[in-house]
Amino acid sequence: AGTARLRAHWGQQRDGGNQPRAAALARRTHRGDVVRADDPTDRRAAIPGTAVAWRALDHYLGAPPTDWVGIMTTYVRSREAEALEVERRATGGRRRDTRPSLPLASYAGRYTDRMYGDVTIAPENERLVLRFSRSPALTGELEHWQYDTFVARWRQRNIPDAYVTFALEPGGSIETMKMAAVSPLADFSYDFQDLLFEPAAPRR
Repeated sequence: AGTARLRAHWGQQRDGGNQPRAAALARRTHRGDVVRADDPTDRRAAIPGTAVAWRALDHYLGAPPTDWVGIMTTYVRSREAEALEVERRATGGRRRDTRPSLPLASYAGRYTDRMYGDVTIAPENERLVLRFSRSPALTGELEHWQYDTFVARWRQRNIPDAYVTFALEPGGSIETMKMAAVSPLADFSYDFQDLLFEPAAPRR
């Protein structure tokens, strides 16, 4: 009975649900980890293993062979094209003729979010580098974007880039630092927008 139900469900998926199923499969690696929306390398690496698994299920259920590699490859390519177009529209309003309000060295320091903890910004090789104290993978160079907004280009490139925006007090000192993923398609687990950093008090 269980096999019959599985066969019926599988047939339903095959008769019109291949694309949604491919969407789910293409977002997972062979380890079952969720893949970032803007990470084509990981998504493509997932295709062979998942295709073999679903082909084995086809065989077990006596279903006609399906080109799972082709289905998932087509889906991944369409997602990559969609991601590039969405990001192009999202970043199309950049004002390239602007400069930061402060010298770069003034943005360096330690910042604290009440929930996360500390991050540091420090000059390295004439650039600013952002480091999350409890997340070593979140280390990246800050590239000026516009006004007092920078983009964190993470050294681990399967992590979606993030805007880093500073708000200044009337006197010109930094009041807060906020973040947001550059790509609207970035995986929800990178919830940069929930962080609110303030300059940390000097350690005694």
